[in-house]
Amino acid sequence: MIWLQQNLKVALGVIGLAAIALFFILSGESGPEGAINSRLDDLCELVSYEQRAPQLAQITTTKKLSGYFTEKPYLIAWPGQAAITDQNAVSGMFMYLLKYASEAEVSLGSRQMTLQNETSAIVTANVTAKAKVNGETERHSGRYRIELEEVDGNWLISSAQPIN
Repeated sequence: MIWLQQNLKVALGVIGLAAIALFFILSGESGPEGAINSRLDDLCELVSYEQRAPQLAQITTTKKLSGYFTEKPYLIAWPGQAAITDQNAVSGMFMYLLKYASEAEVSLGSRQMTLQNETSAIVTANVTAKAKVNGETERHSGRYRIELEEVDGNWLISSAQPIN
């Protein structure tokens, strides 16, 4: 009986420590860092899909995606590509992806964030993108510098380009 009580105390202690650790892990990001990471996660989730959506849904998704960028962004999707410098071009890029890729997946890993001030930040991340077009899977990965600005309470991407 004493052995059971001791093991129960140990088990409860371990569960308590795990709960505290989980709390700190989940609540560890607050303020601008948490908002920026959440925004980038939402963007990746929105641009990743396993099945092509109907055309009306593509248009709706394209409008949502362009809302993650400033009005005059500077974007280079991969080395050697011309820069995209306005929201209409951002919409066009995403519309092309949604129209021709039967599935897509984008992730941002190994993020490092520097807050420049209260309304601007720089994130460097490993970007991995995969899209299936006409049955063939295309992959791209690289390290990117992503600049963000807070506009009306939302963190928007003002620049994204590969780091050479």
